[in-house]
Amino acid sequence: MKVFLSSDMEGTAGVVDWAQCVGDGPEAAAGRRLLLAEVNAAIEGALAGGATEIVVNDSHSTMRNLPADALAGGASYISGSHKPLYMMQGLDGSFDAVMFVSYHGSVGAPAGLSHTYNPRAVIEARLGGVVTGEAGINALVAAHYGVPVVLVTGDRCACEETAALLRVLIYKMDNTTFGDNIPTVPLWMGPPHTLVEVQAILYASLAASLLSSLLAMLGKQWLNRYSSSNVRGTAIERSQNRQHKLDGMTGWYFEHVMEALPLMLQIALLLLGCALSRYLWEIDITVASVVLGVTSFGAVFYLFIIVAGAAHTFLTGDVVSTVAQLHLDRVRVLSTATAILSNIVSNVPAVLVLKPFVAQLPDQRTAWLTLAMASPLAGNFTILGSVANLIVVERARQAHVAIGFWTYFRLGAPVTVITIAIGAMWLHN
Repeated sequence: MKVFLSSDMEGTAGVVDWAQCVGDGPEAAAGRRLLLAEVNAAIEGALAGGATEIVVNDSHSTMRNLPADALAGGASYISGSHKPLYMMQGLDGSFDAVMFVSYHGSVGAPAGLSHTYNPRAVIEARLGGVVTGEAGINALVAAHYGVPVVLVTGDRCACEETAALLRVLIYKMDNTTFGDNIPTVPLWMGPPHTLVEVQAILYASLAASLLSSLLAMLGKQWLNRYSSSNVRGTAIERSQNRQHKLDGMTGWYFEHVMEALPLMLQIALLLLGCALSRYLWEIDITVASVVLGVTSFGAVFYLFIIVAGAAHTFLTGDVVSTVAQLHLDRVRVLSTATAILSNIVSNVPAVLVLKPFVAQLPDQRTAWLTLAMASPLAGNFTILGSVANLIVVERARQAHVAIGFWTYFRLGAPVTVITIAIGAMWLHN
């Protein structure tokens, strides 16, 4: 059995300061002796487990920390910092196992000597949305060659970060072996979900902006074409030509196109605010909440304008009379209509839409109590029904608890139906 061993230094038991792992001073010499002891312990364990050939890649700093003649078991030794595969130099598909010895936590991890390669260049590394360090990244090199990682030794952070990525792992932390309760590998190993979501929203915002620009240029061309006076002929012929242009603009819904421009720009700004809020949520929840609040206020304000305009335009006396035939005076009918409408346009705009109909009902007190009961409870139906739902889901995700749309829906839908039904029965009695 052929084993590849990559040795770092900051995760060595007893190494707690940079002076012990950098330079050639007495503390660094003592640190290297501690490292040698750990490397030899791993080598002896591999030999006891059936290894017949061991290659040690010195992977710390200048990568010349171990005396080759002091390595146990006649292990081969790779030193020097000029290595194309860096900490994994020498690995290929001929090996049967990989061991990481004296590894440390990633940059920002709560360990004394945490970093990821170059702390001046790398502020965080993630694989499948999981924060990882050098051990996790080096494990990808091992996976490329199809060689399993069978051992990781180092500080607590290095062990936990690597365990979050490897399905089967034996790791040593403070001279203790752990084999239970190891997290499973994330099913998604592509870019972080946050990055995908933010980019998708930004692309949608860009698409809305480009569409509004295209419509604006198209409208300008139509107006220039309409106002051009390069047609010769009699006054009647010129008038007919101008009427022909106007008919063409009407046929292409020019008025509606121009009316759509502000809407497209509003949508683009709304999406930009959502993308910015989603990105900032990973960095500073307080700042993200402020941005989300401003964006939500703008969206709701604009929605109020649309709903109020639609209500003024379309809710005529005939419409009100027709809707009155749906028996909104019955609590269960009004509560159902309120719940459905609240999940379509949000609860406050739903109340604005229903206000003219409620004003025609005989029992005003019961009707308004029904609206007050059903509209907020309707927000529990789906994740998107309330901003509070989104905040809870995001906080749960940060605690490594995934609450998907359908997971929430399986609980939120029946809870909403049951609570509204109880409220309706209470008001009916």
